Amino acid sequence: MNNPTDFNPDHILKEADAFMYVYNQAMRQASGFMFQDDSLAILITGAAFVNHAYALELYLKCILCIEGTRIEQGHSIPEIYRKVTEDTKLIIEDDYQKNVTYLEGYFDRHGHEKKVDFKSIISQIPNAFVGLRYIYENPPKKGNERYELECISPSVRNTILKLKPGLKGYL
Repeated sequence: MNNPTDFNPDHILKEADAFMYVYNQAMRQASGFMFQDDSLAILITGAAFVNHAYALELYLKCILCIEGTRIEQGHSIPEIYRKVTEDTKLIIEDDYQKNVTYLEGYFDRHGHEKKVDFKSIISQIPNAFVGLRYIYENPPKKGNERYELECISPSVRNTILKLKPGLKGYL
């Protein structure tokens, strides 16, 4: 991609927020189908996760833009995160630790204990955006799907606003 000075972080934030908005709306819809048609709920949830994964990717690329780091093409969340400066990683991870306590000891609706370790979550799905788009190739089995990247996106977004308080976004 281009040099980060060619991008406007406010535009990146707004685009990410739009994908996060679609994620939130789809998850609301999916929950309405849980007891009517579980297979439809799983497909809608998968589509929601694609939007979320892309929003998280864009939030991270927004941080790179703010930091003046070159934004490369690609969708690997761990690879993008590695390019974030150590100081900014500390801000993200500190925000996450302050807000994750509600997950400790929490089990999802399928009985899986939620991960709370930031580094294990961010490395969980290296190419979430790509992998989740092709759900028909590897459909989730009922009771086996897990998605914990959603736990870290608020901290990434909060960090954007700490680094550049003038940004507004849409959410």
